[in-house]
Amino acid sequence: MKLLFCGDAVIQSTNNFSISPSLSDFIKTNDFNIINFEGTIKGRTPSPIKKVGPNVYNCDEAISLLKESGFNCFTLANNHIVDFGTESCIESLKKINDENIKYLGAGTSFENCYAPLIIEENNQKIAFINCCHAEFGVYKDKNLPLKAGYAWINSREIDRQIIKCKNDGYYVVVLPHAGVEFQELPLPEWRERYQSFIDLGADIVIGSHPHIIQGKEVYKGKSIYYSLGNFSFYNKNKLDDKEWNRGLLVSLDTESGITSENFIYYDGKKVDLCNDASVKTTFEKRSEILKNPEEYNDKVIEMVTKLWNSTYKELYDAVPNFINARNHFIKNLIKYFAKKYLFRSRFQKDLNETLLLHNIQIESHRYAVERYLYLQNIKINNLGDKND
Repeated sequence: MKLLFCGDAVIQSTNNFSISPSLSDFIKTNDFNIINFEGTIKGRTPSPIKKVGPNVYNCDEAISLLKESGFNCFTLANNHIVDFGTESCIESLKKINDENIKYLGAGTSFENCYAPLIIEENNQKIAFINCCHAEFGVYKDKNLPLKAGYAWINSREIDRQIIKCKNDGYYVVVLPHAGVEFQELPLPEWRERYQSFIDLGADIVIGSHPHIIQGKEVYKGKSIYYSLGNFSFYNKNKLDDKEWNRGLLVSLDTESGITSENFIYYDGKKVDLCNDASVKTTFEKRSEILKNPEEYNDKVIEMVTKLWNSTYKELYDAVPNFINARNHFIKNLIKYFAKKYLFRSRFQKDLNETLLLHNIQIESHRYAVERYLYLQNIKINNLGDKND
């Protein structure tokens, strides 16, 4: 069976999406074409949830446009699938189903979210498993009465499903949606988790979410693609951003287990096959770094240090709201002690609980912060190797 895997798709207007004839012909040579449908359609009740980060949606025509382009399977375990509430999510599930498009990773119950997509055709048995790191909309606990949500990447249920599908004789494809956005390399914690999918029985792992192409590695003879980048994600502020608008397509022949790579580019209106040799070179360089432990470790240290200074420190400073106004430090300091010791109940209300949840819950951000602070603590306490 021939499968094609594509990255993140967001279609906010029919004016911002089309596919070239050559790419369309290429897509239609496969039996199953899988794409990450990032977010839901707005639906009848377009009310964005309270979260940190943008609320992402697709236009009402997005589902049919992707179907017409040859896509017949959507992965839905992503961090935007409940951005406009459970009603929009449920409405999107219905419309996807009405279009006879297969989907996985999200649903209206714990069991729906974690159920593998099973394909049995031409004497082949394939199980697809889709999951995402813990952002807003994650269905982490079966005992919570959520109306809709998506499968959590670190749930033990994901491990059980991989083991069961492998024991039942399926070719197992795991499709995780995780990682730190816009980074060239995966964090060590995600490498370990993706490798664990192979240990559990997965035959291939194909990731998304960072919005740029990351590298590939072969672990125990099985391929792991850490990020396919975007397929079509319109953003008027990133029309000139080559990383944002370049994507990786992975083709898989399940009978032979052979994979191949092609690249695409998006110009803000149309997606086409990409013949720019530099894109392939960049992908190969990032793959090579994954083979070199010393170089990879140095790059990770550089990455988390830059992330802390450019992004995370400010997010942690901002949890108490009064700290946001940095130009009035002394005034805010006085307010801090007054609220903490004189009006404790008011102080508690000043916590930005949504931002606090964002900082604590999302593994990708927490891993990066923890790794940076841990490395700093090693330096401060002189716990590292003398040559470090």
